[in-house]
Amino acid sequence: MFVNAKHDAALRNFAERFGPVVGASYEEEGDTRFGEQLWSDLKTEHAVYRTAWELLSVRRRSPRPQRIRDLVKIIVDGISHWPEQHAREARLRARRKLGPPGWSFGRNDLEWLRVKLAELDILCGPRKGDRLTRFIQVPYSESAIAQLVLCRLVNAYPTEVRMFGNTVAELPVSDLLFGVRPALYAILRRELIGDCGVRFCKDQTCGRLFAVTHGRQEYCPDRKCEQRHRQRKYWLLHGSDKRRERKSGLRHRTRKFRRVRKENP
Repeated sequence: MFVNAKHDAALRNFAERFGPVVGASYEEEGDTRFGEQLWSDLKTEHAVYRTAWELLSVRRRSPRPQRIRDLVKIIVDGISHWPEQHAREARLRARRKLGPPGWSFGRNDLEWLRVKLAELDILCGPRKGDRLTRFIQVPYSESAIAQLVLCRLVNAYPTEVRMFGNTVAELPVSDLLFGVRPALYAILRRELIGDCGVRFCKDQTCGRLFAVTHGRQEYCPDRKCEQRHRQRKYWLLHGSDKRRERKSGLRHRTRKFRRVRKENP
């Protein structure tokens, strides 16, 4: 809903329904909580979050390096205020004795992202009159840098696995008192990871641990493992019938051979 908001009214409706994305203040009156959402912050956060989702989608389609660079620049420029927002939330929490923020993003994280943006500038080609970048080697491809940037974003908002009602869910560590941004990036985290991770090969004769590259992958990269497993499964289901057919065919050929010998002694 937030990422697909196309006009100001949709953004306003989201903030009114779910609360501020990043709160500038926090007040309580009885059981009612109030959070202030600055309009400029809301617009900026929407642009950054929407761009992050676009970067997540284009990295799978081998886009032009310049396109990845433009998206990363929008993200880096948009999150330049995150360190100040973190310091502001820490001060407000300290006054109310609410504990530290459940997310973390400092100057070092911002500088790291700016370095990745500079590496993308190099991969996109040297600028006119810039001879130095021609001799600088970047250890990652454009798609790899896009994934590193997304990892840095979601890692700013850690999650933990705990009970949610009657089910187990991965939820943000933050209590969301100062905005629902940690929950938004928890959604992005799940989409970034997907069903990938590590698994044991389904072939019992292999059983190796391997890195999953797509959600439905059940076998290690060795194609023989999948072939062996499917053959074994086929014979478990149809082996008795095949053996019965083979034996009946053998008896039929034996009887026919005996009949031919009797007719031609």
